[in-house]
Amino acid sequence: MSGIPHKEAKDYLESYLARKSDQGMAVLIGGHWGAGKTRFVTAFLEKRRERISKSRGQEQAPDYLYASFFGAPDEAAVADQFLSQLYPALNSKLGKVLGTAAFRMGSALFESTSQIKSPVESSDMVAVRDWAAHPRERIVVFDDLERAGMGVEKALALINGYVERDGIRAIVIANESEIRSQGYMAWKEKVVGKTFSVCADAEEVIKSITDDLPSGKVKNYLLSHGAKVAEVVRASTYPNYRSVKNLIADIDRLVSGSDNGLAGYPLVIESLVLFSVGIGAEFRAAKLTASEILEKAGLHYQVGKSANDPRVVEVQAIYAKYSNLGSAECIVPVNFLIALWQNGELQLDAINEAVMTNPRVVGEAATPPWRRLWAMWDLGQSSYERAKREALEAFKHNAVTLEGELLHIVGAALQVESYGGEFFPNERTLAWLDSYLRRDEVRSKLTGTSIYDRSESSSAYEGLGYTGAELPVFAEAQKLVTATLWELDEERKLEKLGEYIERLRQRDYEPISLSGNWDQSLPYGPWLHLVDPAVFVSVLMDDGQVVRQLALRMMSRYESDGLGELRKEWVWLGQVRNLCRPMIAKLDEPHRTIGLRRLVVARQRIGRSIKHARSRF
Repeated sequence: MSGIPHKEAKDYLESYLARKSDQGMAVLIGGHWGAGKTRFVTAFLEKRRERISKSRGQEQAPDYLYASFFGAPDEAAVADQFLSQLYPALNSKLGKVLGTAAFRMGSALFESTSQIKSPVESSDMVAVRDWAAHPRERIVVFDDLERAGMGVEKALALINGYVERDGIRAIVIANESEIRSQGYMAWKEKVVGKTFSVCADAEEVIKSITDDLPSGKVKNYLLSHGAKVAEVVRASTYPNYRSVKNLIADIDRLVSGSDNGLAGYPLVIESLVLFSVGIGAEFRAAKLTASEILEKAGLHYQVGKSANDPRVVEVQAIYAKYSNLGSAECIVPVNFLIALWQNGELQLDAINEAVMTNPRVVGEAATPPWRRLWAMWDLGQSSYERAKREALEAFKHNAVTLEGELLHIVGAALQVESYGGEFFPNERTLAWLDSYLRRDEVRSKLTGTSIYDRSESSSAYEGLGYTGAELPVFAEAQKLVTATLWELDEERKLEKLGEYIERLRQRDYEPISLSGNWDQSLPYGPWLHLVDPAVFVSVLMDDGQVVRQLALRMMSRYESDGLGELRKEWVWLGQVRNLCRPMIAKLDEPHRTIGLRRLVVARQRIGRSIKHARSRF
């Protein structure tokens, strides 16, 4: 249901509240969740009250009363909401004395009721007396009809009592698309005179959101470009202003925490805001999935879907709404934004690092060649040749030793080859890569961003999906790089094996942890299979006992390996156990029994973990 113009809606409400239209009936204002229905109604009523009060001079116009049906099990619960607004001290105290009809009664009934001896404060009575003294000016607003705890039919019957018997004008707010009651239409016909849909004005909403934000760069941007943001919001079929408010609050939190990074670039702030209120709002409304957003950004590939697939067409249509508004793509990699939208995660360091390699932000000269080649579709011929020349020069000096940067350039080279071009002079990319990975200087420095760093995926680096990742030959290139990294990983672990064993002898069991990386001088992944089982047993067995803390750390090591990454160590574990058993059997009691029990417990727990890991592959 599309909303009617605000002027038309306001003109009707003025007529209704002046008792010129639909007397004895309620008016229902509908719209989808988050469309701004409640905001429209409350803003209209507040401005109307201010206008009437101003025309009366000192005399204030009675305010409207508001109640939500959500969570209200009966009429008394609704009445308590009304009563608490007549005067802040009332709450349910006066309701217990006067009953649920307290605010519906006329002046005469009020005068007789006011004689009741009760703990009601005199100021409370004044508030109710003012309400009862203006029966023709009483207005009540009922919100969340579709979520009425007492049921929709009972809620409508309650409303009917106000408008028909008591002459109170009632505005009902509802999302009718969520009402499933079979008797709804019959009751609605008796109670509701007019039904229309409204959608809050986008610019007014952005202004309100801006007013609520703390001082800062996001607020300053909205103050200067609120109309531009509102245009993006209006592009949505069903704009949800609550989501827009939350999305902008997330961006404000992100920018506020990045004073030394992206916060210094207005272009980045604009990109964040526009993309979030556009594509981010579609994501929060479940119109787009995370994988679809990642795919559009080149971070994820779905095999087997053609351009004519109905869902592909739908996603394309959603993006088309925002493409001319600067909100269909973002300078900040979308995987970081999805994490922010889903669970509020702020990956500030990674986001700032990605932003500071973007040529749109820092300029071409300050952007590394791999990053420029990633965006080669946006490069002119001279800019492309310059990026290519710089990349080849870096390779000449063995300077590209990060897996992610290497694969970005290799992916771009493979893409060029798929077009019939050449990247490496007189050499195919795959053959060149194999040769490059054999260079001693490269092997001594090559670092894997996917096998060591869990924050990077195998399909992206710095939040950017690899160019050419959908090409079969790219998978071969990536397999070659990964195999080289694991080969080097084992070589480096062999070099440090003596250091790790010595740390274990000193009761430092951190090398057993799975959380290590080379920067911390801790091994990640399998390495114990490189240790002579007899040497490890000499550490595990000390003075006739199994070292309890080391045994516990070993059990924890395999229990946290649900993916079976340590499977190279499984045979080695059996060799260690076979050496321990006869050694323990020769011990005197009680150490023999204690040792055997610890060995059995370790074997059972590690065995269960390995069995679970085997089932995963």
